[in-house]
Amino acid sequence: MSVVAVLDVGKTNLKLLAVTPEGAALEAVRTRNLSRPGPPYLQVDLAAVEAWLLGALGDLARRHRLAAFVATGYGTSGVLVDETGPVLPMMDYEAAAPGWLDEAYAAEGPGFAETGCLVDPGAHRLAKQLLWQERDFPDGFARARWPGSLSGQLFYAIFFLHVQPR
Repeated sequence: MSVVAVLDVGKTNLKLLAVTPEGAALEAVRTRNLSRPGPPYLQVDLAAVEAWLLGALGDLARRHRLAAFVATGYGTSGVLVDETGPVLPMMDYEAAAPGWLDEAYAAEGPGFAETGCLVDPGAHRLAKQLLWQERDFPDGFARARWPGSLSGQLFYAIFFLHVQPR
């Protein structure tokens, strides 16, 4: 039976599931999603996540006939990438933000009335992370071609770096 490998990227844990076409989970593999201190800020350890995922995906593929890969994750963090990968470390949304960030975002960004969500202090909104990176790390920010999520970055790593024929 063909199954779908589903990656669920959470702030605290990463989970990889083998799921039937009907949606039944056959197996789940989990690990902690740990951040590491900077510089330049608290960041998601993309190398550790990628290494875990590739190993877990290989193990899952030995036990199941994988037909597809789907990645999903929390939307509060992102990573700026170019053709070769991240141009800046992926910021953990719990990173201690510089003092100017909340005020600058309040002057530029949408509030609750427009978005329907609270504007938490610090780096808890992706747009605030991007504003911080643009202002404090302009060289890396300028190199970015696309913004991406952690699940999207992992999809990129798997498909373009490990699966796609060269």
